[in-house]
Amino acid sequence: MGKNIFFIRSANGQVIEQLVDYIKNKHKNENIKLYCLIQKSSVKSFNEKYPSIKCIESEDGFFKYSVLKNNKELLHKLNDFQFDELYIPSSYGDYPDFNEVFLICSKIKNDKTILYNCYGETVEKKLNFAYIWIDKNLGEAIYFFKVLFALIGISLIYLVCYPYYFVKRKLFDNI
Repeated sequence: MGKNIFFIRSANGQVIEQLVDYIKNKHKNENIKLYCLIQKSSVKSFNEKYPSIKCIESEDGFFKYSVLKNNKELLHKLNDFQFDELYIPSSYGDYPDFNEVFLICSKIKNDKTILYNCYGETVEKKLNFAYIWIDKNLGEAIYFFKVLFALIGISLIYLVCYPYYFVKRKLFDNI
């Protein structure tokens, strides 16, 4: 029985090509089946370039979790498999605005999630739907409260320390 390896087409063509080469080199002595979640408009050209990779079509445009959860057929296709590895490629060195992709990938059954960036660096990551959802939807509110508490803390330190310094200076000036 071979390994089922899944990746989402969340990066440009060059990074996807690097990723496919990386996966094939990593598993060159193993029987692997590659699956890719890809937008409908890109399937034809992708199949011409990679005929051995099974495409799972999603709606055109950016990957959005809200679209995925409403597409029962796509959810059913994705949940038919247990993937050994799930790769999330990025066209950048980091993963800017990848919360939607992380939400989608957190709902796909897999043993190992691996982030792959444009430099060929890989990082294994555990995706927790609740943490990602909180970060995506409440991140700005949480940031506001962090800044608010920092300002309150600085104000309290100033209000306590300045009078202490003032009194101490007046006492020692008189001596």
